Amino acid sequence: MHMLADRIASAIRDTGSPDYAVRSGALLALLSDLAREGDLMGMSEAFCAYTTLLPADEKSIRHAVPAKIINQYFHLNRKRSQRAIIAWQAQSEGWETNLATAIGEDVRFDAAVRAMDDRIKQSELS
Repeated sequence: MHMLADRIASAIRDTGSPDYAVRSGALLALLSDLAREGDLMGMSEAFCAYTTLLPADEKSIRHAVPAKIINQYFHLNRKRSQRAIIAWQAQSEGWETNLATAIGEDVRFDAAVRAMDDRIKQSELS
């Protein structure tokens, strides 16, 4: 596996690549990979590096983060059940906004996602 800095640089280099449907596609793919790998801090670092250089894409990337956390981190990395995730979502108003605003603040983002995962885990146990 490449070092995170190399992976981020590659995603930035591939901005606008026709291999992706949107300009930030390479970064979005990297964020998915990092979430699936459980590297929440890496996700935040990649977001910061990319949006510092390409701030026009920040809003759309923030908007994509909650789905990446649900699908790649909670479901694939943490192996949380769809039932538990849906139940948690129904009881957790504002979770999407919380994640979208926390990305870019490494420690806050990591803590927010892990706290959400703990609540999902608890709903699986009940």
